[in-house]
Amino acid sequence: MMQNNFLQGKKYVWRLPQVMQDDVQRIAIQHTLALPLACVLAHRGMTQADEIHNFLYTTDAVVGDSATMKGAQQAIDRILQAIQTQEKILIFGDYDVDGITSSSLMMMGLLEAGANVNFYLPNRVKDGYGLSTKIVQRASKNKYSLIITVDNGITAFEAVQKAKELGIDVIITDHHQPHDHVPDAFVIVNPHQQDCQYPFKYFAGVGVAFKLLELLYKKLEKPIPHKVIELLLLGTVADVVPLTGENRYWVRYGLQLLNEQESVSFRVLKENGNVFKPAITSTDVGFSITPQINALGRLDDPRQGVQFLLDTNEQEVRRIGKVLLELNQARKDIEAD
Repeated sequence: MMQNNFLQGKKYVWRLPQVMQDDVQRIAIQHTLALPLACVLAHRGMTQADEIHNFLYTTDAVVGDSATMKGAQQAIDRILQAIQTQEKILIFGDYDVDGITSSSLMMMGLLEAGANVNFYLPNRVKDGYGLSTKIVQRASKNKYSLIITVDNGITAFEAVQKAKELGIDVIITDHHQPHDHVPDAFVIVNPHQQDCQYPFKYFAGVGVAFKLLELLYKKLEKPIPHKVIELLLLGTVADVVPLTGENRYWVRYGLQLLNEQESVSFRVLKENGNVFKPAITSTDVGFSITPQINALGRLDDPRQGVQFLLDTNEQEVRRIGKVLLELNQARKDIEAD
């Protein structure tokens, strides 16, 4: 028997997908669930025992092998070469929360690995979106030999070509859908690439950057710093990617770590957002925490965001935190007009 429901309000009608009532009953019995919860799972298309178990209990069984992501191994080999020879590496990000957290994550991860690394985030007004030939030329002038993009780069054809002409290798890490043709980079790491065997495709940019860092730290036989997981949580929630599969696992793990021991920057974000509770949720992160960081990219210099997230000096973090609070209020005022 098919079940076809809808929810209706004054200004909306939500039509729910059809599900088999037999599936709902089977899910409820097999997993000892109340019928309403079994119905929700069926409406989400979850009918197989393993996917239901992974969704309900969020085990690490959903975490894929980062080495299977197309281009990841080649990217790590190039990064290790740069670390060993102390080449200058430039991380190029984006001005939204995903871009700021991706840059922070990669910056911290490479610094901890011993790299000679710096970062650049474009100003929304002055630089526009994405890697440009102007920025590549500036990187060349400052003797950078490797550029790693995070949360962007999959459409940077001219900039990548200019980098090649100037002898700069470009590693693109991105999560946006590629076109039929992609830039002629040293290597591209993007789960949406054709022939990429990585099973989970719905990462934010910070998720793709994390998988690359995960592989690097595996090669170095070092544990990933907890701060990296915090940054992964922030960027994933802020970019509103599906909280299913591996995203769900890392967000849940990140919340667990934060509720046990929070960083200085996260403490300031909570205070700014009036989040005073023993256990924060992804809703708190999405509505009260990350909009403060996003305001930087919209109204000011996003590079302060990386400094805010990575600095361990509480006085400096609180100084930038005050800027975040003021900018976020300005954003609210603009949106209210």
